[in-house]
Amino acid sequence: MAKTESLRPEQLSQVLQVVEAASATDGVTALSDSTLSQLNSSAKDNFEGSTKDNVGEDAGSIHLLSHSGDEIVGYGYLAAGVGELVVHPTYRRRGLGRQLAEEAIAAAKHRGAGELRLWAHGQLPGAVRLAEVLGFWPVRTLWQLRRPLSVESTQLDELKVAAGIRLRRFQPGSDEDVWLALNRRAFAGHPEQGRWELSDVIARYNEPWFDAEGFLLAERVADQRLLGFHWTKISRDGPHRGVGEVYVLGVDPQAHGTGLGRALLVAGLRYLAHHGCVQAMLYLDADNTAAARLYYKLDFTKTDIDVQYARST
Repeated sequence: MAKTESLRPEQLSQVLQVVEAASATDGVTALSDSTLSQLNSSAKDNFEGSTKDNVGEDAGSIHLLSHSGDEIVGYGYLAAGVGELVVHPTYRRRGLGRQLAEEAIAAAKHRGAGELRLWAHGQLPGAVRLAEVLGFWPVRTLWQLRRPLSVESTQLDELKVAAGIRLRRFQPGSDEDVWLALNRRAFAGHPEQGRWELSDVIARYNEPWFDAEGFLLAERVADQRLLGFHWTKISRDGPHRGVGEVYVLGVDPQAHGTGLGRALLVAGLRYLAHHGCVQAMLYLDADNTAAARLYYKLDFTKTDIDVQYARST
């Protein structure tokens, strides 16, 4: 087992291969979007000739590597007391997952974290058993919701935007600061989304799926104040290939109760349908009942769950 604060380019390449193999076998993305964005951004820097000897660097992060000979067959990522683990399907049932988890516990403790949280994507049986054996307990649940898409859907014809509000596309290079301010207002208190910084936005620009045309903003005409947004995502590969995602949907608290959330949702779904997506998906915290009501009204249904487990270090 190796532990490092950064990855060499050849290590990063092998880690991405492990992630791809696990995602294809399990039918769920093996790592969270934030972790994948950081790794993919590092891979892009390397491809374009970055002069860095080490990539995959993130302040305070730790990379855990499990090897079979010279080959990386297991990977763990840990930052701020939250981590993720993935083992290549060929090398499972050999105790590698447990070794990665135990190393993550030790690393979190060494960093002064009193608690470690690990995500289990797709609630796979092996991950559930490992959590139980190591004394983790579930602390957070994300639902995956889906619905079919069609350009003929009558539901998607009902795009009602309040007077004085217009929808427009996100403009890279000019909208970052105002969008980040809106995002902080819309997701105040959220454990991840509300903490986004400019570097997080830039990392998404490096993703193969990024398209500003699918990043919709709701703007008040009178003073150009942003009141809401719907950032869509169309995956080009992996288990969600061709599926349109409600990547992030947010509304300024000042605009709650005005129907703006529904209007932005419908506008984004129409965009996805007209770009060839036959299904839409999203992730939702299980305790977000207000948002759940909106999605259920538009025929989304629960299809899968991700669970975050915790234990003291």
